[in-house]
Amino acid sequence: MVNSRRATAVGIILGMTIFASGCIPLLNNPDPPAEWRAATTKRIGQCPEITGTYLNEGVLHIEAGIPCSPTRRLEGAWSCDLSLAPNLGVELPARAVVVEQPDSESINVKLFDELGVLSNAQVLHHGKDYQCDEQSVQFSSSGSLVMLIAAIVHSTRAFARDQSGGLVMSVHENVTGNLVFFGIVRSSTSYVRWAPVTATQPALANPTAK
Repeated sequence: MVNSRRATAVGIILGMTIFASGCIPLLNNPDPPAEWRAATTKRIGQCPEITGTYLNEGVLHIEAGIPCSPTRRLEGAWSCDLSLAPNLGVELPARAVVVEQPDSESINVKLFDELGVLSNAQVLHHGKDYQCDEQSVQFSSSGSLVMLIAAIVHSTRAFARDQSGGLVMSVHENVTGNLVFFGIVRSSTSYVRWAPVTATQPALANPTAK
């Protein structure tokens, strides 16, 4: 999981450096709830284990640093979608998502409908679709924006399991740009959690490929 304190510290240092040269830092990197912090220490190769069956619809932590709106359309920025599948790079609807790590170089993402029937399956590859560090499995994107300002946008979505078996995503986003005589740097972080499917949801707890 992205360490929000580390992100804040980096943002502050970056902000102080650029402020001295005529830039404006905008920092909003809250900490995650204590119960959402990464708990797993098991690893598969270089990556922490994030396997499980999760509900596709997630919950956004109330202290969200990344500004979201219906008109938000920034290349490279987080989409603000609270569904798990698209945040894993699979832009398809689902009721539940099964995440498997069969080996150190791949992740299987399987989508199931409300009846527990498989609707789609994709394989993600380490080094191509995602990266890993000691704390999380990470997906990154970058882009540029030229409107009122010329800006570079970079976002990282980092996944880790929490102590209750849920899957938590830390999204860190940096936007750097120039506005007339000033530069602008925005550093912000948000958190989304997906609950594990439980035995009270039998169709989803025991999905089938039929």
